[in-house]
Amino acid sequence: NAIEQGKLDFKIQKIDVNPVINEIISVYKNNANIKNINVIFDKDADSLYINADKFFLKQIIDNLLSNALKFSPFGKEIVIRSYSKNKFAYISVKDSGPGISGEEQKLLFNKFTKLSAKPTGGESSSGLGLSIVKKLVDSMNGIISCKSEPGKGAEFILRFNQF
Repeated sequence: NAIEQGKLDFKIQKIDVNPVINEIISVYKNNANIKNINVIFDKDADSLYINADKFFLKQIIDNLLSNALKFSPFGKEIVIRSYSKNKFAYISVKDSGPGISGEEQKLLFNKFTKLSAKPTGGESSSGLGLSIVKKLVDSMNGIISCKSEPGKGAEFILRFNQF
């Protein structure tokens, strides 16, 4: 498909990530309410600018929040942060799910990878999401990483050049 072949038409421009994050949070408000999950948006500043394609940035954040909701137990919280450090802009999505072992973290961004954790509300999972997210992040000169240990949730961190 177009993503794998690198044939997507990126419209790279200066974007404030905070309104994009707020928009995605509002899209998932009902899903969060159904599972009684509190989604917290913690931002260091009112604005945080990066060079990116807005449409694809939305897809990336959408996927990460969707996964966080899927794998978080009822009644927990998800924290999304935006901050800058050393001339880089960071967006992180931290859930309260089962966590991901070191072994499974090595497979996270591979196509069709389904890990041992199961969605907590019967949601479906194709195993495609994170491989696509990685390709999109890479295409916008960003980096995606994961910090996690079993039983302690997972935090996905995006790093982009700050504008």
